[in-house]
Amino acid sequence: MKFASGAVGTISNTCILGQGYTVGLRVAAKDLVLEIDGGSLKVIRPGRTEIISNTVNAFQAENRTFIDAVKNRDASGIRSGYDDAMKTLAVTLAANESAETGRPVKL
Repeated sequence: MKFASGAVGTISNTCILGQGYTVGLRVAAKDLVLEIDGGSLKVIRPGRTEIISNTVNAFQAENRTFIDAVKNRDASGIRSGYDDAMKTLAVTLAANESAETGRPVKL
């Protein structure tokens, strides 16, 4: 994936394993790597690595926030709104189309 800024990103997933494995995010920049896996953030810089562990289960917190928003009819606790959801859907559909056709899809 190429962003308007010229940055390049890669998204990968699979259903081939038949079991859960991992959910994560990797960001690589000059002299910096950020790795988010499960409940921790790893910050890697030349000569040092810092690991910051989460004290709550992010999946449970996300689900609780959504359930509370629906129950109380109050979406103020939701950090990513409908506009973001639509953008995510557009990227997902474009990725699917690109995988099917083998061609880039411009958004």
